[in-house]
Amino acid sequence: MYRVLIADDEMPALRYTRNIIQQFCSQFQIVDAVISGEAALKVLQAQAIDLLITDISMHGMSGIELAQNAKKLQPDLHIVIISGYGEFEYAQGAIQAGVDEYVLKPVSITKMTSILQSIQEKLDSEYLEQAASIERLHIHIREGGSMEALDHVLRQGYHLALLRYAVEDDEHYTHYCARRGLKMEPIMDFEYSLLT
Repeated sequence: MYRVLIADDEMPALRYTRNIIQQFCSQFQIVDAVISGEAALKVLQAQAIDLLITDISMHGMSGIELAQNAKKLQPDLHIVIISGYGEFEYAQGAIQAGVDEYVLKPVSITKMTSILQSIQEKLDSEYLEQAASIERLHIHIREGGSMEALDHVLRQGYHLALLRYAVEDDEHYTHYCARRGLKMEPIMDFEYSLLT
């Protein structure tokens, strides 16, 4: 499942978006739903998120400011901005912030599910690409290649849990993580299923 964070300071809109995801988008799991950009940034600092859905106009930090800061924290994050504003300057700001979709209110269930389906396809493709890279690394290590090849994979931003699969051996994995001061993470079932 892909992890979603929703940010909207209007509770009815936040509940509406949350309900669409829960009822129609089974591949997405809502990690949190917050009412400010500042609260969303705290979540993004604490955990990996696949998709951020945010209102453009919130008290304090705007959705565009949130998108810009979120991309600094998690460069591969996908972002959908929901806006009541059709003006070019807002859309231009969203494009500059690197958002995937800029959607005008009101957002229909059909439109939202279509957007989420498109983002799911992008995420699936990205994870399959990462899995293929990890599989190549796994073969490289199994054939006596250097454990240092893991550094390259980490620089590419791959999830550390996937590296556990590549290493295959808990002792090497523990040693690698300890030498680099990394927190060891168990591989999750859904991550493993991408690799098999």
